[in-house]
Amino acid sequence: MDLVTFKLLKTERIERRKCTVFPFHPHEAKEELSRKHGVVVWIPSDLQRLVVTAAQELGLSDEASLVILSKEEGRITDVDMISDGQKLYLISDTTDQT
Repeated sequence: MDLVTFKLLKTERIERRKCTVFPFHPHEAKEELSRKHGVVVWIPSDLQRLVVTAAQELGLSDEASLVILSKEEGRITDVDMISDGQKLYLISDTTDQT
């Protein structure tokens, strides 16, 4: 292993971030927290992988219709918007985007 590869591997390890994903809308958080658990996952390099991973861990289906929201109810559109340790919410997208 050369020095450049070693530095890249070391950097990737240091920059790994995780988040907690809950299977409900942020508005429901106070009522739902006592009944539904979230899942802590590593944040992958793209948003679709995060949706698929979280959906599988939470036992949700139809990943194509799922979106991730922040606690402020903003739709996450890129994994670079996610902070380490952030709470996120995986919900069905009911908006018509046509």
